[in-house]
Amino acid sequence: METKTKTRALGVAVGAALTAVALIGVGGSPVSAGCGITLELYNSTSATVTVDWDDSDSRLADMWWKRIGSGSTSIGAGDTVYRNFTVDFGCDWWRQYRIDVNQGGSSWFEYEPSPSGVTSDITPRITIN
Repeated sequence: METKTKTRALGVAVGAALTAVALIGVGGSPVSAGCGITLELYNSTSATVTVDWDDSDSRLADMWWKRIGSGSTSIGAGDTVYRNFTVDFGCDWWRQYRIDVNQGGSSWFEYEPSPSGVTSDITPRITIN
């Protein structure tokens, strides 16, 4: 009896997972399609900062983080730079961006739109504070 209950519970869990995958695939773009994004990064600090793309990520709402790119970009005080990337899934999905910033031995993340928010903007302006 216990094995039957466990098997039924497993079947329900697998069914729920497949349903979730099917629903995710119903968006306006194919699940496997990527999206070209342009990040506008504005350095509002009084010193040069470095963005570490190896530790910068994006994710769909409440999903796993995935690295945006590789290498790094230096941004002078008061300067704005633009970087293009391709992220997973179509452009009509809600995303969150997490950018790893380094300056003078300190590092922190800048989030767009916020640490708990999401956006459908594929050309977000990220202010480095």
